[in-house]
Amino acid sequence: MNEAELLTKIEQEERQALSYFGGDLSKGRELAIEFYNGKLDVVAPAGRSSVVSTDVRDAIDGMLPDLLDVFLSSSDIVRFAPSGPEDEQGAEQATDAANHVFYRQNDGALILYEWFKTALLEKNGVVKYWWEESDAQTRETYEGLNDIQLQMLTSDANVEIVEHTAVPGVMSQQGQEMLHDVTIKVKNKKGKVCIKTLPPEEFLVSIRHSSLSLKECGFCAHRTKKTAS
Repeated sequence: MNEAELLTKIEQEERQALSYFGGDLSKGRELAIEFYNGKLDVVAPAGRSSVVSTDVRDAIDGMLPDLLDVFLSSSDIVRFAPSGPEDEQGAEQATDAANHVFYRQNDGALILYEWFKTALLEKNGVVKYWWEESDAQTRETYEGLNDIQLQMLTSDANVEIVEHTAVPGVMSQQGQEMLHDVTIKVKNKKGKVCIKTLPPEEFLVSIRHSSLSLKECGFCAHRTKKTAS
């Protein structure tokens, strides 16, 4: 399959997934949200009560605490089991790292709440995780550097000189030595694991896929609007 054929296949899968999303599934989600909010476009007949029962909201809000308790009752969202005594320390470190990423670097409790509630209310709950890199910049100032020190400092491709002042230093057999006062900007790449609950309408999946697992799914996508920047 060449690139043109692959692109055609992806566009076909996307159109089919969008047509399914815009049909009964979308109408069902809209109706469920209206029921949850207690909104009905039905006028009560004269003499009848206009009270609206919030059974959908009561059922969902009643189930959420029990679901969350399964995961939040322990301080560990995941625990690595060692294969042998020599793996115990590594398993503990992996457990600590995974829980730090989920609960500290990402708001794990809120992710679980949004995930479960979306699944109960809109039929699908989707969580996306990815590795994101960003450029972090720091400013550093150095005073009294000689020529060799300045060259070593600025030889790094991630270092950019912002301010530079050269002043005469001590005399030597080689002549007048110059001393440098510099302010530099250092660029550092930072990466982290990002975890986010997706709105169900932004997640597309092949109309032929019928399993809860996405491992064997022929097509799935996150389709969202981005700003021009």
